[in-house]
Amino acid sequence: VGWLAWWGRVIAWAALANGFALALLPLVGDVPAWFDEAVAASLVVVLGAINLYGARESAAVMRVFNALKLAPLALFVVIGVLHVEGGGFEPFAPHGYGSLADTTMLLLWAFVGFESIPIPAGEIRDPGRTVPLAILVVMAVVTVVYALVFVVAVGTYEGRAGSENPVAESASTFMGPVGATLVAAGIAISIFGTKAVQALVTPRCAYALAERGQAPAALGWVHANRRTPTVAILLTTGITLGLTLSGTFAELAVISVVGRFFEYIATCVAVPVFRARDRADAEPGAAAAVGPARFRLPLGPLVPLLATVLCVALLIETDPD
Repeated sequence: VGWLAWWGRVIAWAALANGFALALLPLVGDVPAWFDEAVAASLVVVLGAINLYGARESAAVMRVFNALKLAPLALFVVIGVLHVEGGGFEPFAPHGYGSLADTTMLLLWAFVGFESIPIPAGEIRDPGRTVPLAILVVMAVVTVVYALVFVVAVGTYEGRAGSENPVAESASTFMGPVGATLVAAGIAISIFGTKAVQALVTPRCAYALAERGQAPAALGWVHANRRTPTVAILLTTGITLGLTLSGTFAELAVISVVGRFFEYIATCVAVPVFRARDRADAEPGAAAAVGPARFRLPLGPLVPLLATVLCVALLIETDPD
């Protein structure tokens, strides 16, 4: 699971770099063919360099851009809902449901990443309570925001099919060129903020593996002054740069989701095992549990069982190509 977590985030970082270049297109207009690759590669290198300099600097960049991205999206939704027309939803699936599984795998790209929240759990107060709560709150908020953006985009823009940036183009229909530019900038800022998170978290997955003896010890080397995992950052940034230049956004996004599904399946299967161990520890005569109380998933084994079945079903239905 640790290795899958690292590789899944490396691929996701490369996908985001290509996604950032696509998001810039409405802002820069017609550009040479090499522009996308140059922008994507530069972003990987710049964030890798910031991460090398220090975790505090990386976190500062992340906070600034995460705050900036919310205002344009909120403006898009608040103004857009007043212009939604029901005709955009009829028929709801004009091409049928034959590609539902493949489409779902790409759609889930918008939701993966929530599992990164526990990575810094060792530096969080009362993680047994706050980390699960944070995951649930984040997923609820993200789902509502994405649903509202989807409703506005579908209800205001007929040419969304095949569009490289349908949110920005739909914004132009009810906010004009200035509003469209603002929303497009918000999307680019949002992706940059997410990339800042990836640049901070991804190398530390490799570092954590090395620290536990599950990866080469060199990945655990920490700079004496900056206290950053230098080798892990350099290796992760280098692999990400290669993937960025060799794959497209859609290809890398789907591969990242597929990899994470194996990570999710292993985690779900482990839940009943941990439950059984907890019950054994709680038997009379067993040693008293040490440490804070752990979060207990409701409904017994039902949630991990359903999640495992869903993951396996989507993997089976997904076109290997």
